[in-house]
Amino acid sequence: MKKTIITMLFALVALMAMAQKSVVWENPSAFMGIYNSEFVITKVEMKQTETVLHVDVNYNPGSWIRFDKNSFLQAPDGKKYVITGGEATTEKEFDLVPDSLFWMPQSGKASLALHFQPVPLDTKEMDFSEGDFEGSFQFWNICDAKTKKKLELPADWQNVTYAKDETLPVAKINKGVATIKVKMLGYKPGMKLEFYVGGFKPLGSRERVDKFYTFANDGTLKVEMPLWLTREVAVGVQGMAFSNIVIAPGQETSILMKVATDNRPFIAFKGYLAKTNLDLIDAGNTFEPYSMDDENFLKVRECKTMPDGSLQPTGGCFQEGQIHYSCQRPALYGSRRKLHQMVTPVCYQL
Repeated sequence: MKKTIITMLFALVALMAMAQKSVVWENPSAFMGIYNSEFVITKVEMKQTETVLHVDVNYNPGSWIRFDKNSFLQAPDGKKYVITGGEATTEKEFDLVPDSLFWMPQSGKASLALHFQPVPLDTKEMDFSEGDFEGSFQFWNICDAKTKKKLELPADWQNVTYAKDETLPVAKINKGVATIKVKMLGYKPGMKLEFYVGGFKPLGSRERVDKFYTFANDGTLKVEMPLWLTREVAVGVQGMAFSNIVIAPGQETSILMKVATDNRPFIAFKGYLAKTNLDLIDAGNTFEPYSMDDENFLKVRECKTMPDGSLQPTGGCFQEGQIHYSCQRPALYGSRRKLHQMVTPVCYQL
């Protein structure tokens, strides 16, 4: 009887070992940074002998890409697993040799398989890096989309409430400094992300403001922007998204963001016109970028005039409607991936 039990235990252990020969993540979640339009990780295979990243590449036909021979995967414990090859695993994939030029086919599309030393099968997240040099490929927070970690809000950002009504300011000169504070959840120092503020010309100047600010290692930053009046500015992070918010001299705006794979990095606002800024973000997510040929534009649903001449939206949100001559055209808008000229009027001051 005792021998039978021991035999059964050994068999059970053997079955468990066989079941753990490989782990596969189909269409994993990953933050591709500024390369989110060029690379998509379609599958991760973790085996006892190796780990394979399957990557779809969209690049200019006839151009080349190169993966450094010192590329590696990094697990949460900091251990690195270096690349071992780029041999195709299916008929649809192309062979690649690390450190050699891979020339894109005329279709501009290619599927690759990057082979690495075996990452432990119980790994829940990993990063890919070519190394710390200019232009290196960096893919972050690669994980199984089905078991992605739930976002945890900092204590001071939990239960944020917004005003039901906000009064949009009268356009008047009021020289001062507007402050923007940003907290980026999920930030890692190696990401070296930059926060953009600009898309406007200061009062009395012909030079357009386009400035980038580097995040601290803890994912925070502070911007102090000299202004002469309340105005709408473009903000965002390349590789994620850009949007417009309203800032003012002598006022502080706090923004909570996340390292996003869904092009929606803005989570919450506090401070000056927090509800209005949240509405601007929601409007951008809802209506998408516009072109000069578009007939519909964003406008405040309804406004009432306050005693001081300012406007207060009675609906508290934006809707689509015909363009009004009173609308102002912000100079810059962010597409899902890159900056471009914004032609969408946002009507907030008659």
